[in-house]
Amino acid sequence: MEGITVKNALKNHIPMLTKFCADVFDSITSTRDRLPGPVENLSKLIYMCAYQKDPTRVYAAVGDGLFVRLFCPALFQFISYGVAPEGTVLSADVKAVLLVVAKVLQNLSLGVYFDYSIDPDLVPFNNFIDNNTEVFTEYCLTFKVCDRKIFFFYLLFFLAVTRPSLCCF
Repeated sequence: MEGITVKNALKNHIPMLTKFCADVFDSITSTRDRLPGPVENLSKLIYMCAYQKDPTRVYAAVGDGLFVRLFCPALFQFISYGVAPEGTVLSADVKAVLLVVAKVLQNLSLGVYFDYSIDPDLVPFNNFIDNNTEVFTEYCLTFKVCDRKIFFFYLLFFLAVTRPSLCCF
């Protein structure tokens, strides 16, 4: 990936990239009802565990679980995540754009702004983060499980899948 830089992808394209980020984010948040069952169950478990530990960090926990570890890597590693068929080749520019979108969505999901000293070229996307934080928060709230019995069901389900030797059923 020599020659691919965020700076090249951003040059004169901030409005277009912001629109593309918005489209990708909207396609994720508007298809919540089509999330695969195991991903939904894991997200609910993350929500409840985070809520038990620190209710103020729930959104960062769900953001980390879904966006940082699933959606954003799928954008950039689309073949290994089954988004595109084997042999799909993208230009260096398209890869750079996908990298920018992944970084913006990660920061949005973690509630972190781009810093001039670290990512000066991405600072213009802080407006996107500001404008979509409420939508992200509402999206995370859809994973809230109010009933403790259901929470423990998700916990047992997670343990059965990840550590079957701990379950005695």
